[in-house]
Amino acid sequence: MENCTILVNSCDKYEDAWEPFFKILKINWPECEQYRIILNTETKIYNCDFLNIETVCGGKERTWSERLKFALSHIETDFILYMLEDFFLLEKVSHDTFLEALDVIKKGDVGYIGLKYQEKREYRNPDDEDNTQRFINKDKVVSVNRINSMTALWKKSWLETLIRDHETPWEFELYGSERSRRTPEKVLIINNSDGACPCVFNYNVDIQYGHGLTCGGWLPKNIELFEKYGIKVNFENLGIKYKIYYDAIGIPYEDENNKNKATTKSLLREYLYKIKHRIKVHKKNIEKQKRKEMSLK
Repeated sequence: MENCTILVNSCDKYEDAWEPFFKILKINWPECEQYRIILNTETKIYNCDFLNIETVCGGKERTWSERLKFALSHIETDFILYMLEDFFLLEKVSHDTFLEALDVIKKGDVGYIGLKYQEKREYRNPDDEDNTQRFINKDKVVSVNRINSMTALWKKSWLETLIRDHETPWEFELYGSERSRRTPEKVLIINNSDGACPCVFNYNVDIQYGHGLTCGGWLPKNIELFEKYGIKVNFENLGIKYKIYYDAIGIPYEDENNKNKATTKSLLREYLYKIKHRIKVHKKNIEKQKRKEMSLK
């Protein structure tokens, strides 16, 4: 079992994604059966006949961070593979590289190893002239979001120390990264330059070419991906996000031929909206500052 648990973090809203996510995971990473798999959600239970999946229901009354802590309390292994249900694998997982990363994080001074392949970015240690390091110090190549919610190996005990009950996932990434710098644990990422390290988990969530979910809806390419694997999904529940547009006053809409009526409102209505919006933003900034102070205590 390698002292590792797979934790898939989700919510009830995305229940339609569970079946395709786990089917594609099993096809592209059959070795995942070796590990305990936990689906963390709110109230709904998921079962399937091709993987042994345990559902942990944290309830709707808990925050995102509280539900994550609750799920971690059900895990006995020292390490977890953290995943999200809205990314679908595009190719086979390099299980040998995954085991190699697991050996690295077991050494004690590493708290996190990011395993999501970044197609548009190249990560290489500038101090490694021969480019032989498979996993490199993330601080040498990335200046923001030292940790994030993408697919990664975590030392469970370290992750638990970084969680704050009130935080959203975006606040956790931002402020949790700051808190992580106060600790001695190293944060690593795969070296994806010049084939130095085989791709472990390959995803693409580009709205035009990618597969998964964005802004609460399906990406268009999922249709052909699911046909490839014989997966049937009701796309109407979440809708398909072909493109996101914005009108003259910043209101988003999806169909370019059916623009939001707000674009035809009078200048006075637009002016009043902007005033109301600025007041709302000001209040949000005050609340955001309070939450930031709570996070960085």
